[in-house]
Amino acid sequence: MFNLDPQSDLEESDINKGLTYLLFDGISSQSMSSLASGAFIISFAILLGATNLMVGIIAAIPFLTNIAQLIAIWIIESTHKRKIVSVVSSFISRMSLILIALIPIFFDGFSITALLIFIGIMGIFASISSAAFNSWMRELIPKNIRGRYFAKRVRISIAVGSVLSIIAAMYVDGVITIYDTNIILKYSSIFVVAFVFGLMGIIFLSLVPEPKMKDNEHFNIKNIAKPFKDKRFKRLIMFIFVWSFACSLVTPFFVVYMLIRLGLPLSFVIGVTALSQIITVLLLPIWGNLIDKFGIKPVMRLGAIFYLIAIALWSKETVLFDENL
Repeated sequence: MFNLDPQSDLEESDINKGLTYLLFDGISSQSMSSLASGAFIISFAILLGATNLMVGIIAAIPFLTNIAQLIAIWIIESTHKRKIVSVVSSFISRMSLILIALIPIFFDGFSITALLIFIGIMGIFASISSAAFNSWMRELIPKNIRGRYFAKRVRISIAVGSVLSIIAAMYVDGVITIYDTNIILKYSSIFVVAFVFGLMGIIFLSLVPEPKMKDNEHFNIKNIAKPFKDKRFKRLIMFIFVWSFACSLVTPFFVVYMLIRLGLPLSFVIGVTALSQIITVLLLPIWGNLIDKFGIKPVMRLGAIFYLIAIALWSKETVLFDENL
């Protein structure tokens, strides 16, 4: 049932079954991510005593650990077994959620340090799994349906994940009461539930078949530097670096600002996050049509302008809030 080895010939029926399992994996994995990242992990860190510096480090770890994808490339090209690499790495990554859940019980003396270590482990193995997954999906899913399939997978997964995150936030705020416990243990229980969803995702992912890699594909570290000789690619990389740096600099502190400065309940913060995700899904077809009509660069410029205006409005809100204190 759980065949982790690549297959030379895949029937259309095998691919269709694999796409169904992959959809369930997407729903399970997004549910895990919705409960184990964003406002939940930042609120948990604040309760453990994290400073703004620590919150910034927590937000930066997933980006810093992406360097592990270089290791993934070497492993994949050495073994030609992307499914095993993805499944095993995902399992190790998601096991960190159990350790994070146990921090208030077993790591009370150095809780923030433990949290950073476990998030780092999670990020490293998630990056390795992601690199293997992307290569695997590129060959599994036919090109003519790839875009539509992943759009459907993202829409359904975000919808389910958003509902679960709102329910979990209401549980933390006491709107939903399952059993009486202190708030820090409520977060721990949410991370355990997130791990269960993550484990379900791994089970579904292990049922997806993997096409056998071509024998002429070999890893060469020198090939990594080739794209940087293209001036347009270098400009793109510079834009992505500056833009990602700017977004990462401010985004994590929206949660801190809403929870601590404005004193908003977690359910409201999660509700706003879920609303933004739903709006993103609803607007994707519109942005796609605009890109087809005007090209990607004008649409990127327009989106960047609106995003920066929204950031500026947050600054204006801060000034108004201070004046009303």
